[in-house]
Amino acid sequence: MSYNFKDAQLTYFDQNLQLGSKLKGVFQTAVGGSSFGTVGAAGSTTVAFTLKGLAFTSGTGAAGTAAGAANQISPGDSVVVTPTAALTAGLAVYASITAANTLSITIVNGSAAGIAAGTPNFIVTIFKFGQLDGLSS
Repeated sequence: MSYNFKDAQLTYFDQNLQLGSKLKGVFQTAVGGSSFGTVGAAGSTTVAFTLKGLAFTSGTGAAGTAAGAANQISPGDSVVVTPTAALTAGLAVYASITAANTLSITIVNGSAAGIAAGTPNFIVTIFKFGQLDGLSS
């Protein structure tokens, strides 16, 4: 059995069904070419990349933070990063949007010795959300 959907859109709500947001798109791009250097024992290193159009989650907390009640946070974008090649054993990676147009990728070393991280490349998957305002939804 198959189903056809015309303009299927995904909507999510917070636990109180107060904050409705629409998934506006999923996009992929690649970043890399920056050296992460050597990550110290049980340490981490972060490199920032500029991605125009990347939206930071905003809220009612201090400048640059998304603190506040769930129904007071405007959804920004969410990202997932995937290295294009395996990282050296002992290293892990995560990413976050730290400001508008800024993606920060952090490489973490879980070992007891420094590890050279090199210049890895990453595929970045971006989930763009927008607030439902009752007019354009």
